[in-house]
Amino acid sequence: MLQFEQQSRIFAIGLKLKRYRSGIVFSATEFKPFKRIKTIKAIKIDAEMLELLGSEDGNTAMIKVSWDEKGMKIYKDGYLADYEYGIAPHEMQENYELAPK
Repeated sequence: MLQFEQQSRIFAIGLKLKRYRSGIVFSATEFKPFKRIKTIKAIKIDAEMLELLGSEDGNTAMIKVSWDEKGMKIYKDGYLADYEYGIAPHEMQENYELAPK
């Protein structure tokens, strides 16, 4: 039953998107900020890692990812998450904190 309800919600959202594209506007007009709490696993990107990944400038490298054929740029002192994602140093500082073990 729960699975059916979830599918119904997805279907309903799909209908609203189709209506939106055809000119009907949603009743909600304002995006609101939400904070997501999730623990990730990541490793700090240092000069040695960048060199192993083929960095040409010593500060960045490109990694292959399944969701973009162009790849993703990663940065020295940033982090490489275990789910095909690089997190820039400023993003890490602004949005993450070290989780207790």
